[in-house]
Amino acid sequence: MFDRCSYKAQARARLKGRWLTPIIMSALSLVLLFSALSSAKNMAESESPLFPFFALAIVAAAGILLVSSSKIHLEISRTDGEIPHARIAESVGELWKRGARGGILLALWVFVWSLLFVIPGIVKFVSYSQMFFIMAENKNVGAARAMRMSKAMTDGHKADIALMAMSFLGWIFLSMLTSGIGFLWLCPYMATSFANAYSAMKIEAIRSGRLLPADFN
Repeated sequence: MFDRCSYKAQARARLKGRWLTPIIMSALSLVLLFSALSSAKNMAESESPLFPFFALAIVAAAGILLVSSSKIHLEISRTDGEIPHARIAESVGELWKRGARGGILLALWVFVWSLLFVIPGIVKFVSYSQMFFIMAENKNVGAARAMRMSKAMTDGHKADIALMAMSFLGWIFLSMLTSGIGFLWLCPYMATSFANAYSAMKIEAIRSGRLLPADFN
């Protein structure tokens, strides 16, 4: 059973009094990504020959930020007490290589499926949406294997995941009205909610036999 209301309520409870580190993580991620996208836009408009390489670097950086954020929010969803700020640097230092590979591989596969029209690309993106949680939790699982495991975990839940993402649209709109400042709180709320969903889907996938406990070792 996919209970998005429960996952979101658990996220609010877990984040209470523990917002500082996830807000710092969100701030760093948003500043880096917006700066990179702005630079990429300028390079594209100027038809710089370096644009393809810069775009690839952005995709890799996004993967690093996603896997690092996933690790931090999994910890928030499963533990009590304050999360040290140093955990951000520790996560990036530990996961940056696999995160970069994961970001590039995900972008490649979503792009390929998008060539068949937009909807297949969106479906595949949702299908692979758990790969960064998997890599964050399991240091011996590479990007390609994490994608296959994510596909198994999301079997039967792709619509649930999409509806959960859509349930944040109101908060996204309100955050835009605050000139983006609201995203500093919204991003941790969303990430922790999806971390809760990941944990539930992982248990279900093991119980149903779609994945084995050994797959996560």
